Amino acid sequence: MPRGWQGNPPKNVDEARSRIVDAAMGCVARKGPAKTTVSDIAAELGVTRATVYRHFASLDDIWIAVSHAASDAFIDLLIVRVHNLSDPADIVVESLAYVVEQLASEPFAGVLISVGRAETLAVSMASQLAIDVTVSALRSFTIDWDALGYSDVDLDEFAEFVLPILHSLIVTPSKHRTARQLRMFLRRWVGPSIVPPPSPLPPSIRGHAGRTSSCDRHLQGA
Repeated sequence: MPRGWQGNPPKNVDEARSRIVDAAMGCVARKGPAKTTVSDIAAELGVTRATVYRHFASLDDIWIAVSHAASDAFIDLLIVRVHNLSDPADIVVESLAYVVEQLASEPFAGVLISVGRAETLAVSMASQLAIDVTVSALRSFTIDWDALGYSDVDLDEFAEFVLPILHSLIVTPSKHRTARQLRMFLRRWVGPSIVPPPSPLPPSIRGHAGRTSSCDRHLQGA
């Protein structure tokens, strides 16, 4: 009879983690995230709970991995959503608004919201992986970031800037805005940060040496 991993053990740690994530997604699809447990995921794989915990410290860690695994599909939805737009600020504002409005209803990408893990979501959205996913989305849009003067570091910083805003609007909204009000809010406060490119800092607060952004390049030429 097949034993652990249904008689087909993973070849390495990465494959084990991937199969655990796939099993978790299967359980979520059938039972929903709120009713899915580590025991369910282990049973799906034919392993013990201890085996699952060997690769993920907690169920929350599994949910983080599930949400990241679903990020490409969610980015595809964003691209479709903004494909008729041409203005960079309009594209970014509409994509952010779409995330705020739709992420919670996505069974995999929005799983941390569904299970009420606001603190875990905050940690996840502050991670470098979340920044990388956001930059990937920004690069997928029909925006010529290079022509706008943005380097890779600038896009990293922009992602770092918008992710806490998204978290706040998704998890702890201070007001129940209509769709139009949400877009006006984002257009007013996020839109101006997109174009023109970052301006040089005043001499009194010029920063430390290190990563090179467009702002740093302005300073170096000053």
